[in-house]
Amino acid sequence: MKNLQKRLSTIILLVNSSTAFADPAVKHAVIEELREISRIANLQPLNRRRLLAVLHLARSLETSLRAVVESNGIVVEEKKRSMGGYLNALAAHTPPLLNHSVKHNCIRDVTKVRNRIAHAAGNYPRDDNLVEATAQAAHACLSLILR
Repeated sequence: MKNLQKRLSTIILLVNSSTAFADPAVKHAVIEELREISRIANLQPLNRRRLLAVLHLARSLETSLRAVVESNGIVVEEKKRSMGGYLNALAAHTPPLLNHSVKHNCIRDVTKVRNRIAHAAGNYPRDDNLVEATAQAAHACLSLILR
């Protein structure tokens, strides 16, 4: 999971340098979610470490998406205030803040993975590659919306 640690460092730098966060406390919370993944790097068993890594990635991404939606004055209906709703709103914005390919990958590799493991007992990310794919999708999304 060395690649994951490098990617996390890059994402933290990206978030830290972004002006897309109107509230510094929100930016700090996102960075702490990402740092938590580094803190669990040696946690055992592997299932728990992978589960927590995906959950922290998803929480940091969803909070970032919400912050960017709010800072751009994009209105999202209350019933659509979720990761998928924020991704759709950013892709539908004029001009789009997120392309459809990255949106699709983020929904597939972050949202659906998070939902599958968070809403059913006994479901865990099957291997480190799945965690890496989740981090890659989150990174791609954040690099577009936080520019």
